[in-house]
Amino acid sequence: MIIRRVGALIIKNKRILLVAGKGSKIFWTPGGKANKNETHRQALKRELMEELSIKLTKMKMHFLLLTTHPKTGNKKRNYYYLAEYVGAIRPNNEIERIKWCNAAEILSGKIGVSEPAKKTIIDLKNKNLL
Repeated sequence: MIIRRVGALIIKNKRILLVAGKGSKIFWTPGGKANKNETHRQALKRELMEELSIKLTKMKMHFLLLTTHPKTGNKKRNYYYLAEYVGAIRPNNEIERIKWCNAAEILSGKIGVSEPAKKTIIDLKNKNLL
């Protein structure tokens, strides 16, 4: 079974919004697993509201990354969307911290990020979005 994950690439002033869960030392992009009958838009809208209390206003497909979990072997399709929102960001549910980061902070290793997030950030940097 292949898991579908949708992630939001929220960028302001050449910085990307990253999130971390309770007790996690690494950050990742906001988003999550799409339910069986959900479209990507429905899933990302739900996840942003659940995790950050913000409302998705725009999304544009940017990057698809195929990954395999190192421990479980589960395959995942990570769909990353450039996203815009309205509302004040407030971490909720499993999200404990947020951080706005530039590419240099992330690629230098100063800030720990998940491997899929790191690959996406490299792509954004190469396209001069970060």
